[in-house]
Amino acid sequence: MKRKKIKKIANIIIIQFFIILFVLSIIIIFLVYKNELEEEKLKIENELSIISIKINDILSNTINLLNILDAKDYDFRKAYNFSQNIQYIYYTNNNGEIIIYPKIIIPENFNPKEKGWYIEAIKNGIAITYSYADIEKTMPVITISKKLNEGVLAIDLKPEIIFNIIKNYENSIDLNNIYLIKENGEIIFNDFKDQEYKKNLYERNGLLHINKKIIEDVYLLYIYDIKKLNNKYLKRSLLLFIVYIIFFYIMYNNTKKYINKNFIIPIEKIEHAMKNFNYESKDGIIYLNKEYYIEEINSIIDSYNVLVSTVIASTLNFKLTTDEIKKMYNKVNSINDTFVNIIHLITKLDDKALNLEEYYRILLKNLIETVPEAESGSISIIDNNKWKYITAIGHDIDKLKKVEIDIDKRFFEKYNGIKINSYENLFEVNKKILDDNTYKILKDGTTPFKVVLSYVNYTDRFSLLVSIETNKDRFSDKSIEIFKAFNNISKIFFEKKLELDNIQDIYFKFAEKLASVAEGHDDLTGKHIFRVGEISSYLAEKMGFNSKDVERIRRFAPLHDIGKIYVPYEILNKKDKLTDEEWEEMKMHTIYAKKLLDNDNYFELALNIALYHHENYDGSGYPYGLKGERIPMEAMLVKIADIYDALRSKRSYKDAYSHEKVLEIIINGDDRVKPEHFNPNLLEIFKKYNNEINEIWNKINGGGINEY
Repeated sequence: MKRKKIKKIANIIIIQFFIILFVLSIIIIFLVYKNELEEEKLKIENELSIISIKINDILSNTINLLNILDAKDYDFRKAYNFSQNIQYIYYTNNNGEIIIYPKIIIPENFNPKEKGWYIEAIKNGIAITYSYADIEKTMPVITISKKLNEGVLAIDLKPEIIFNIIKNYENSIDLNNIYLIKENGEIIFNDFKDQEYKKNLYERNGLLHINKKIIEDVYLLYIYDIKKLNNKYLKRSLLLFIVYIIFFYIMYNNTKKYINKNFIIPIEKIEHAMKNFNYESKDGIIYLNKEYYIEEINSIIDSYNVLVSTVIASTLNFKLTTDEIKKMYNKVNSINDTFVNIIHLITKLDDKALNLEEYYRILLKNLIETVPEAESGSISIIDNNKWKYITAIGHDIDKLKKVEIDIDKRFFEKYNGIKINSYENLFEVNKKILDDNTYKILKDGTTPFKVVLSYVNYTDRFSLLVSIETNKDRFSDKSIEIFKAFNNISKIFFEKKLELDNIQDIYFKFAEKLASVAEGHDDLTGKHIFRVGEISSYLAEKMGFNSKDVERIRRFAPLHDIGKIYVPYEILNKKDKLTDEEWEEMKMHTIYAKKLLDNDNYFELALNIALYHHENYDGSGYPYGLKGERIPMEAMLVKIADIYDALRSKRSYKDAYSHEKVLEIIINGDDRVKPEHFNPNLLEIFKKYNNEINEIWNKINGGGINEY
């Protein structure tokens, strides 16, 4: 591939990258903007609903009080003392005579039959009207009146009652734009704006109108300027867009330069040298210089130069005969195959989907195919003072994986590099350092051979041992050089994999600590999240999940309530029953989990657990009310494990229940837990293995398992 062509392709990729980045940025910013806009509107609606409920309670209680007074002999004093919301109670008969409690001086020319409260009550039976308690009209009063056989009974609410309810929400709601109105558009309450504005109430454009029905004929109206709402979040979205573009532009350029310099250019040179290799021409014999930052790349170049020299020497020695030419041709082909395999392995270095076992099995397979003498092989590591096998070809890997030897990680320090040994000598050493049972398993799992070629990559953090075996008398020098090249690649991959695993472990342990903090108010022993993790993974295994997903559920289940870290401390630790508003905030912990777990594929399963583990199979759960199979199974697993552990555990508000009582509650239900809340298949598995679950719980609670 020519350099010019590579540059052209690189430019096309860059242009495509920025087009995709630009489109994605716009989509993401738009979604963020839309989401924040909707959250603001939802917040306003929720608070208006709360205000509506509180006002409804006052008005409904006052109407009920009028009904009680209607049925009795107008015991005004008792009724007045019954409710703190009442300013006055009064009765007017059909002759216009009025009785008021508490007593006040009534002007001589005062005619109650001309007042709106009297007229509307006579007309409609029950009336809610609006007036002022003072001449300056600064104290709005709501009057509720009812028609009786001989006249009208009415109650004035205290002017500050409605005002105080609404004022509690002045931090999030514009008090000037909230109204209590009747169905015909008549305003019966607003103490925050002048009358001129009220006249133009329905004449303004670009406004958001939110209506909440309080009782029959009475509504709560809120008017919000949409332009202000849009401008608020549009500015924030634009800033986020700019930061987003700058960050990815810098990151892309730095990554491109690093990869180009340290990987693409040397690989291109190796490829160019291979494609243009011609032993018959001086120009076709290309030696490469060791000038790169990556030590293993330089080592591969060393191996290439040795191989080129070997090919040239072989060509000169056997050039005169046909058989010699065929041998040379076969060697060149072998070299090409070797480098094809090497380049194939290099391209796999950044494949995050490959785990250690998968990658090293590919590497070992290519190594055995490339080295002519190789018939079998194995790869093992010493990590955390444990020697264990990763993969093997030509041996019984199932038996070898049972071998796990406690050994000092510095054991292989003196063996660092290439070693050649025989089958007899190798097992003679093994017999000295291994117990009889381990020695027997190792020997049974190993296919006999004559010579083993081993390469030890020793570092302070780990030792990686790669071995290939043959029944021939020896490995050639060329095969040893090829073996070295493959081992350098294996070392690169292992270091990259360890670095990625360390990053993921650090993030996970941090998230796990946050989860422990979030549960701290309710988990007296500190073991709740671990019990949930172990029980969830056990149920996942019985449900037929593969081993990888079982392990991921075991690791991520402890993060199910991590969103509680964003719930106010006073709500988490409140000993009394939560108010409706506090309960709604508490339920938001499922949504808050997105702040920590979203936008990362590695934590996708953890987010499913945290977001949906309070959903019920019958659709009665939260936050979305999902039903049936729409709820991820991993969330259903954690739900039943969480409920089981919560019931088994002692809390500040309850004693711990026995396993038998908890089993009865989950299977048959009580006032809070219903069997319909659980996936039916999962519930059957839970019932079938309930004794094993009890053993797991007791083991962890007793200290048998204390870390994950």
